[in-house]
Amino acid sequence: MYDADGIFGNTYYGRGCDTPTPFECGFSYGFTWNCLDALGNSANCANQTLTVTFTPFSGGVGGCGCPPGKPLRAQLAEMTLTTDNLPWHTNGTPGCFNANDCMPWNDSRLNYSGTGGGPVAMVDLGVPIPQGVATVPSSQLACLIGADVGKASPLCHDVNDHLVPLVQNAVLTIVNYTPNPYGWRFDNVGVGTAPTYAAMAGYYPNSVRAIYYQPLAPIGPSFPTLVGRQFYDRLWVPAFTGGLCYGMATSSVSSFYSSARTLYSVALDRTQPVSGAPFGTDPTPLALIERFHARQYGLAGAAAAVGAWMQYPNTIDNVTAFGDIERITKTRPVVVGIGPKHGLSLSRFQDLFNVSHEVVAYATISNFNLATRVIEVYDPNAPGDNSAHIDVDASGRIKLTSGGRVTYGGGGNLGSADELTLGPVPDSAFGSAGNDNWLVDAGYGFATIAGLPSFIWGAPLFTFTGPGGQAAMQMPAATPYSSLITAGQTGAGLQAGIGNRVLGENEVSPTPGDTHMVAVPADDSSITVSLPSRAQTFNLTLGADLPSGSRQLDLSGVTLSPTGTMSLAADPAVGSFVLTTSGATSTRVPAILAVTTASGPASVSLSALVPAAGSATIQAFDWNAVSTTLILESITTSGGVTTDFVLKANPSAQRQLEANLLSDLRSSLATATQNERLLAALQGLVDLASAALDAGRPNLARLALKALSRLIADQLGEGITAPVAKDLQRKIDVLVALITAK
Repeated sequence: MYDADGIFGNTYYGRGCDTPTPFECGFSYGFTWNCLDALGNSANCANQTLTVTFTPFSGGVGGCGCPPGKPLRAQLAEMTLTTDNLPWHTNGTPGCFNANDCMPWNDSRLNYSGTGGGPVAMVDLGVPIPQGVATVPSSQLACLIGADVGKASPLCHDVNDHLVPLVQNAVLTIVNYTPNPYGWRFDNVGVGTAPTYAAMAGYYPNSVRAIYYQPLAPIGPSFPTLVGRQFYDRLWVPAFTGGLCYGMATSSVSSFYSSARTLYSVALDRTQPVSGAPFGTDPTPLALIERFHARQYGLAGAAAAVGAWMQYPNTIDNVTAFGDIERITKTRPVVVGIGPKHGLSLSRFQDLFNVSHEVVAYATISNFNLATRVIEVYDPNAPGDNSAHIDVDASGRIKLTSGGRVTYGGGGNLGSADELTLGPVPDSAFGSAGNDNWLVDAGYGFATIAGLPSFIWGAPLFTFTGPGGQAAMQMPAATPYSSLITAGQTGAGLQAGIGNRVLGENEVSPTPGDTHMVAVPADDSSITVSLPSRAQTFNLTLGADLPSGSRQLDLSGVTLSPTGTMSLAADPAVGSFVLTTSGATSTRVPAILAVTTASGPASVSLSALVPAAGSATIQAFDWNAVSTTLILESITTSGGVTTDFVLKANPSAQRQLEANLLSDLRSSLATATQNERLLAALQGLVDLASAALDAGRPNLARLALKALSRLIADQLGEGITAPVAKDLQRKIDVLVALITAK
């Protein structure tokens, strides 16, 4: 066969080939193609199209010098474009593990900037070639006189007596990232015990005042905040005990940038002592990995990770992701996340979210029509495997092959090829800048929804829209949240930290497929549960971090009918907690009132009454002494009738509150009516109740107050207005409750 330059392939000698019918003759000699632009100058082949035509000749036709006897049929079955041989030994390309050059023409590591447009292997195009200076002996310094190196480099004799340019281009050594030697030698295994709460605070030094309550800062004791504890329990601990792929991948890339140190040979295991770059003050590889692993919840890291997941939501978007990864790996390695695509069923999404993975992409390979796309990666699950790679087909389906087998994309617990998406993560995600703050500082909320970690306000939220349905959405800060929660394999509820508030609800003993609605208003002042798919029992939590400390109420075992609603709320100062219900089972449930003050954390266990329909207000008399103070609960029915109960007695506090209420009654009665005879009768009953209490006769005091209540009711509309009567009656009710508790 001929091309413009002569014979292409082997000549045909009329005797067929050595293979069985149909005969196939392998061609051993190729032709060259130098890419030219419109002016005839060398150009980048990656931007041009090559069209090949061929014609079989024999019997001397066409001047090929072939023997007689042409074949009946000929076909060009395959043609491969390769570069000139490059010194790229054992480059890890699948199928070419021991070839000196197995790089196709459009390999992402090639740049066509060589002499005559030839290919050059590049790693970081942003690194300039440094200048080297010839070493000139003192006897030759005269050559420097009048030299203008800005115009041309003068020639001088060097110490070897060679005539050389004074200023020379130094040789640039190209270093390519590969798993061995730049990845870690050990496997990706989660830690048995997550770094401590104090260690967590150390990773986010700019956020320590939100992580700790420090009443006497900068000296004195410090105590974990409610939001900090929620963050630690719900996000931090699972992130470290489940695996360290994020920390291993990002620290490997950072080390390659900062020191190009061969981590594979430096550390045989993750607990051995190490020193020097890139470890700095980190005494072990595990310490370095944990520091980078923490950055996924830093301010910059969280935004970047979520952004990557949102940018490539579906299977077909992996084709776009491949193109972006191909562009990036022309100059540097890049961390790539593997996670579930949008739109999966809830149970499947949970399975795949919990095994999300991080790898390092460092090169790509694709054929001329992009039917095959290969991303070469470092997989923390397969240390030292230079053949690890991700295949991406034309529809975006992916398969990660590492350790000699297909893992992600192979089906089962790690996902099928069409269930996963790729997300390249920018380097800024795991740098120190922006990650000295935790994600809460930017107004991000965080949560576990049906057991899945997520971000709420200011970032994407996994909103479960119905049984088996899932969608992603974005919510700006200070936005009300309302969604259907479907019980899955890992939980059935919402646990959130938003601003200075913690909110939570979860179904007790859920059955997969159970549903209920949950809502949080824009000011985060309450959490509401409604419309369970069957009669369900819930636990509720609401708390807030305040300048004076923290306050939180936990209620356990509140039962709601399928048409019911319940809401736990608190005002901004958290002076009291209010549970409002309809369609609930009226019963007493366990309650825990917990606070943190300058003296430290304290709590008290209570038995709170849940109304079937109405509201229950729980208030502590002294929030700085919650374990010993007087605690009241006021139940108001849907008809407006209020009854007060003492949940925790404190004789001293009760006497003080009784005295305050009697004084308030006298003050209110003084302006309640212009009828002097009525006023004297009202004040007389207050005096009688006060004297009875002083004398230790609570029954007489209670009778006097009930008589006062009847007299006020009799005079309603005559000498006392309705609003005044309501205020007076409220004070009387609390007094009666205090006296009854004795």
